[in-house]
Amino acid sequence: MSAEVARGRVAFGPGSLALLVTLWLAWGLSYPVIGFAMTAVDPLSLRVVVMGSAGAILLLHAALTGGRMTVPRRLWRDVAISAFGNMTLCQMGLTLGIYWLGGGRSSVLMYTMPLWAALLGRLLLGEPITARRGVALALGAAAVLVLFAQKLPDARDAPLGVLANLVAALGFAFGTVWTKRTLWPLDLGALVGWQLLVGTLPLAAGWLIARPPLELPDVAHWLAFAYMVLIGNVLAYLAWFRLVDRLPTVVVGIGSLVVPCLGVLSSALLMDEAVRLADLLALALVCGALGLVLFLPRRTATSA
Repeated sequence: MSAEVARGRVAFGPGSLALLVTLWLAWGLSYPVIGFAMTAVDPLSLRVVVMGSAGAILLLHAALTGGRMTVPRRLWRDVAISAFGNMTLCQMGLTLGIYWLGGGRSSVLMYTMPLWAALLGRLLLGEPITARRGVALALGAAAVLVLFAQKLPDARDAPLGVLANLVAALGFAFGTVWTKRTLWPLDLGALVGWQLLVGTLPLAAGWLIARPPLELPDVAHWLAFAYMVLIGNVLAYLAWFRLVDRLPTVVVGIGSLVVPCLGVLSSALLMDEAVRLADLLALALVCGALGLVLFLPRRTATSA
């Protein structure tokens, strides 16, 4: 993805851990925030404005800090492909999933993503699925199943929500792998900004046709909007793509499995969804998966 990665993998360390914690908090808290925002704004309008605003902020920051912003002509196809997966499919699918299923349930389905990312990383990048990673993936899948099992009655009543979340997870996995397979000669913030803006274009076209009303009625909804733009998109995507830059796709995917646990817990606290024993069991399984691929002796960290 970058010259740094082209020279060799960066082992997991304190910097990567700090990025992961940032990601866990930013995206884990996003689920109830998105749900709250949609009490005032329709899903399509919300995503067009949030993605467009975040993309513009990232490009402006890159310009002000002197970062390289120009995308070579030969790479625009890769920008479009990765943006369609990472931004268009992922963000719209996730938002519709939350709209139909709720934040806690959507966070569980969304984070089937590491399973798809591991398979796509093996096919497109040749990244090995070692025994340790395989066990970690199995633990992560078990955590998703444990969380989803208690939501199954609601999921049966909202098949479109289930489908939207699975499309989002597949899109995110594909877009991440496609981004990683390309050597990008530009600033990371600019890359994310271009992906956000290009990914917004199909949604903006739909918005211009549908012309839904767009109005944030009070300060609380404006704060939710600001959180989605600055934390859920700008900060979180910078952390995510920096991790993708440093680590194998499967390791980053497994590392992100804390997000659905925080999504369930934050939705419980902020949206009155109950916390059950199954939620705690899933968190324990995720911690086991993280321990297998992240917190390893330094001599084995790059091959986990």
